[in-house]
Amino acid sequence: MVFCGKRKGGVKRNMNKKVLGVTVIGLILLSNLLVLPVVGITARVEGDKQVSNETEKSNTYGNSPPDTPKIDGCYDSYYGNGEKVDWGYVTIIYAYGISTTDPDDDDVKFIFNWGDGETTTTGFISSGGEYYVPHTYTKSGTYTITAKAEDIHGAESSWSEPFEITMIDYFDLDVDRVYTDPTSFKPNERVDLCADIKNTGTLPSDSSARVSFYEITGHGDEEKIGETIVDIIDAGETSTAVISGFKWWNDREEHTILVEVESLPGERTDVNNIGIEYFSAPRVRNMNIYSPVNWLNWFFSFLVNTSPLHTVNI
Repeated sequence: MVFCGKRKGGVKRNMNKKVLGVTVIGLILLSNLLVLPVVGITARVEGDKQVSNETEKSNTYGNSPPDTPKIDGCYDSYYGNGEKVDWGYVTIIYAYGISTTDPDDDDVKFIFNWGDGETTTTGFISSGGEYYVPHTYTKSGTYTITAKAEDIHGAESSWSEPFEITMIDYFDLDVDRVYTDPTSFKPNERVDLCADIKNTGTLPSDSSARVSFYEITGHGDEEKIGETIVDIIDAGETSTAVISGFKWWNDREEHTILVEVESLPGERTDVNNIGIEYFSAPRVRNMNIYSPVNWLNWFFSFLVNTSPLHTVNI
């Protein structure tokens, strides 16, 4: 340790000499820091020439709190390796990403306030690392989440910016009606398949749903016609899903259309509600034939036992 002494004659010089005594004289409380020791050092030194004065020096050992953490988002995976979501379901575990740095590179832990009366304190991780904290809500609603960081010495950061997440109580989208547009058409004519999707639950109004259309074949197999995404409006209201250009084959008298709806993200769908509609095209003999072409059309239709005009009853 280097001390500055004063010798006779007023000339200063630096002397690297032996410390003869050390005395702890108190503690100091620093704002926003820990209670830290202040060591008062009283030293007498011996050198080539004896000095007449004693020199005191105080050293304060400081600690800085972690930076204010940032909540990165809500993930639909326990370990945070899924996709970010803006809302979720009650009783489902979601992970919330968080990170911060500590100026002293100390390990840190996080304290979460979930906004539902529950709190979580994590274990310590390295400064600058990203941490995923799981939580489950048991009631529907919009929750405000905040968190703070604490280092290994107990120094705490400020609370984070609020992060909001909406949880819904149950999933309930109904296939209210399945129909064609137009309702009457000729063989081989392309029509639109339509399904009215009703929000009968608490699904947020800014969410969406995937609606899939299938045809049940004569062998009982499901052949996918197509799918579309619809925006879901307020509870009790209806959105319409449309698949355009479905061809009504003239060799089929009856088409069975199955409609399946699921909320997005689909991996968190509790129920896939299904609507099934049977479209019947009965044989119709149109005897009002006025031209050879119509007669010829009727004749070939008669041979294949299919009417030239199909009527769809819904």
